[in-house]
Amino acid sequence: MDVYQVLSYRIPKLIQDNPEHSSKPIYVLTTVNYHVNDQLEQRLQQANNDYHGERLVLIPYNLGNSHSTGIFIKFKADDHIERAEFINPVNESNYIPDELQQYFNEIFPGAHLQLRTCEHVGDRNLSAVLTIKNLLAIVEESEFTTYESSSTNNVQTQPIDWQHKDPNIDTSLFSEGNHSKFSDSVQKSK
Repeated sequence: MDVYQVLSYRIPKLIQDNPEHSSKPIYVLTTVNYHVNDQLEQRLQQANNDYHGERLVLIPYNLGNSHSTGIFIKFKADDHIERAEFINPVNESNYIPDELQQYFNEIFPGAHLQLRTCEHVGDRNLSAVLTIKNLLAIVEESEFTTYESSSTNNVQTQPIDWQHKDPNIDTSLFSEGNHSKFSDSVQKSK
């Protein structure tokens, strides 16, 4: 499975499906193959030099032996990195390759590449599918998720009247008089 091809198809569709949230350009760069000299450095330079302003950059990274990983970089308007994460969905591969860390530090001094906690699989052959899934999830989280703190506050401060919300909930299961049946059953089990 070609991670670059799939992401190149899915990202425009994601933007099309969420036009009200899309504000930053999202670039999918060609896959880096670990065994090809200077490809990693070239893609990182491309992410840094070829585009400007707020943007998201995705770089598929093939470590060989069907081991697909990915790099996510979120840039601020001033071209500094706001967030950079390495996605490695293979079990027991929870590290950033030395070469990647070295080039990243050279090209983006002062920025920190973090290992993203993500869904894992034991089979490297399935890593491409999970790399795609995890990269799409981080794009959705970064670009298409809105946080409405005012509505969250309202929800927290409003008392919930379960009998009016759903008349099928039998509140007698939870309380009887001034004490709880649940707490009675806990005390009996002691």
